[in-house]
Amino acid sequence: MKKIATYLTLSSLMIGFLMLSSCKEKPQKLLIQRWKIEDVKISEEVPAEQKEFFNEMLKQMKQYLRITYREDGTYEANMMGNISKGKWEISDDGKTLTASDESNKPMTYTIISLTKDKFEYKTSDTVNPVMFTLVPGDSVTNVAPDMMDPNGGENPTTEEPTVQK
Repeated sequence: MKKIATYLTLSSLMIGFLMLSSCKEKPQKLLIQRWKIEDVKISEEVPAEQKEFFNEMLKQMKQYLRITYREDGTYEANMMGNISKGKWEISDDGKTLTASDESNKPMTYTIISLTKDKFEYKTSDTVNPVMFTLVPGDSVTNVAPDMMDPNGGENPTTEEPTVQK
């Protein structure tokens, strides 16, 4: 009788463990959504003569860049109507993202953390790595300052422009 009780206890613990481990979302599922840049950290100080340009570029990326990862393993990056597409995959251990653009050149990134609310990764460059923090993105009107109409109005393009096939 004692063996049966021990067996039932161990079986219950195993089932509980399996249920808890199966509840954890896979990194691939967490990535599938639209993201926007929240922050970029570079490993070296930006030279003073380039700091203004870098800060303006970062500001525009935060405001206008959206990256959508899809379930079929494709992604689309949209920066003010300029669209680039490619393919992506996450390693089985969830620690590496590999993405390739239209030229099929693979880029490898180390995943720091990935939740439904935040995605942090860094480039694989060991000398000057760049760390990106992304958060769920919203739809934006792609209006850059140089796209303003001379009368002060906006000349917007939509977030999802029509792409000719």
